[in-house]
Amino acid sequence: MNKYKKKFLGRLKYRYNLWRPLGQAMDDYKMILDGEKIGVAVSGGKDSIVLLDLLWKLLKFAPIKFEIYCLTLNMGWQGFDPTPIERLCEERNIPFFYMETEIAKVLELKKEKDPCSLCSSMRRGALYELAEKVGCHKIALGHHLDDIITAFMLSLFFAGSLETSRPWVRSECGRFVIVRPLAYVREDVIVSYHKEMGLPLVESNCPYATSNYRSEMKKILAELEKLNPNVRSCILNALKKGGLLDPIERGKIDLGSEGSLKWV
Repeated sequence: MNKYKKKFLGRLKYRYNLWRPLGQAMDDYKMILDGEKIGVAVSGGKDSIVLLDLLWKLLKFAPIKFEIYCLTLNMGWQGFDPTPIERLCEERNIPFFYMETEIAKVLELKKEKDPCSLCSSMRRGALYELAEKVGCHKIALGHHLDDIITAFMLSLFFAGSLETSRPWVRSECGRFVIVRPLAYVREDVIVSYHKEMGLPLVESNCPYATSNYRSEMKKILAELEKLNPNVRSCILNALKKGGLLDPIERGKIDLGSEGSLKWV
């Protein structure tokens, strides 16, 4: 597919199911403010690659000025190659920052029953370390609507609590703000966009990727969609009404107001 057709598809075909929910989420939570440096956490998977692509395109016509930086961690799994990510950044003049970790070794030594929880904590710490070096105190993650719903299901079914990944939250240390611009975007839309745009994909080679409870929750969500094709929208609205997507600002809610990005 030539670049002109890609550009056409990116703007027209995905206007309502990708660009609009992206813009709505960014506006609802004032995710990007004028002059900010945004660190985009890019693992090489479809979600983070698509997020990087969308924010890069947004730079060209957004009503405010902001910068994006690609932050990539090597978890230590054998065979991980960040070259496709670095090449994409070079083509688009996106600053690329890379850090190797020993997270995989720690997980192998610990032999935790739920390695994903420990991995998430260590990965978050490493990401903050890299973001601090770059000078980015706002970090964009590639979690989409399906991720937020399955996180809620895990919390409900296995922890007996009502919680999920929020679109806007300040880190416990108080130095970073985490945003999730794809919070309203369905996973299947991201899969389609990634394929049609011919974006790169880097396999993580994580041995736990398909053996966790989250995968089972996605299967349940797929079954629920057979009963109600609008189940994702219903759950999203319920989460909003219940306050489960409200931003967390360590003692106060502050979304900012001046110079925020409003685009739908």
